[in-house]
Amino acid sequence: MLSGISAGLWLLVLVYLVRMILSLIRGDQSTAFYSLLWSLVCLILWTLLFQWARHKPVD
Repeated sequence: MLSGISAGLWLLVLVYLVRMILSLIRGDQSTAFYSLLWSLVCLILWTLLFQWARHKPVD
Protein backbone atom coordinates (compact mmCIF):
# COMPACT_ATOMS: atom_id res chain seq x y z
CA MET A 1 0.00 0.00 0.00
CA LEU A 2 2.78 2.44 0.93
CA SER A 3 4.62 1.70 -2.28
CA GLY A 4 1.53 2.63 -4.29
CA ILE A 5 1.16 5.92 -2.43
CA SER A 6 4.87 6.59 -2.86
CA ALA A 7 4.69 5.91 -6.60
CA GLY A 8 1.64 8.15 -6.91
CA LEU A 9 3.40 11.02 -5.15
CA TRP A 10 6.44 10.65 -7.42
CA LEU A 11 4.14 10.66 -10.43
CA LEU A 12 2.53 13.88 -9.21
CA VAL A 13 5.97 15.45 -8.71
CA LEU A 14 6.93 14.60 -12.29
CA VAL A 15 3.60 15.78 -13.72
CA TYR A 16 3.81 19.13 -11.94
CA LEU A 17 7.45 19.62 -13.00
CA VAL A 18 6.54 18.96 -16.64
CA ARG A 19 3.57 21.32 -16.29
CA MET A 20 5.90 23.96 -14.85
CA ILE A 21 8.33 23.63 -17.77
CA LEU A 22 5.52 23.85 -20.33
CA SER A 23 4.08 26.89 -18.55
CA LEU A 24 7.47 28.61 -18.64
CA ILE A 25 7.78 27.88 -22.36
CA ARG A 26 4.33 29.44 -22.94
CA GLY A 27 5.25 32.40 -20.74
CA ASP A 28 2.62 31.75 -18.04
CA GLN A 29 4.64 32.39 -14.90
CA SER A 30 1.79 32.18 -12.39
CA THR A 31 0.88 28.64 -13.49
CA ALA A 32 4.56 27.71 -13.43
CA PHE A 33 4.88 29.02 -9.87
CA TYR A 34 1.86 27.07 -8.63
CA SER A 35 3.08 23.94 -10.41
CA LEU A 36 6.44 24.29 -8.69
CA LEU A 37 4.68 24.83 -5.37
CA TRP A 38 2.52 21.70 -5.76
CA SER A 39 5.55 19.71 -6.88
CA LEU A 40 7.38 20.73 -3.70
CA VAL A 41 4.35 19.85 -1.56
CA CYS A 42 4.19 16.37 -3.11
CA LEU A 43 7.94 15.92 -2.64
CA ILE A 44 7.67 16.91 1.03
CA LEU A 45 4.77 14.48 1.52
CA TRP A 46 6.80 11.72 -0.13
CA THR A 47 9.76 12.48 2.16
CA LEU A 48 7.55 12.38 5.25
CA LEU A 49 5.99 9.10 4.11
CA PHE A 50 9.42 7.62 3.43
CA GLN A 51 10.75 8.66 6.85
CA TRP A 52 7.63 7.33 8.59
CA ALA A 53 7.90 3.99 6.75
CA ARG A 54 11.60 3.64 7.63
CA HIS A 55 10.98 4.14 11.34
CA LYS A 56 7.71 2.23 11.55
CA PRO A 57 8.10 -0.72 13.94
CA VAL A 58 7.64 -4.13 12.36
CA ASP A 59 5.20 -6.38 14.21
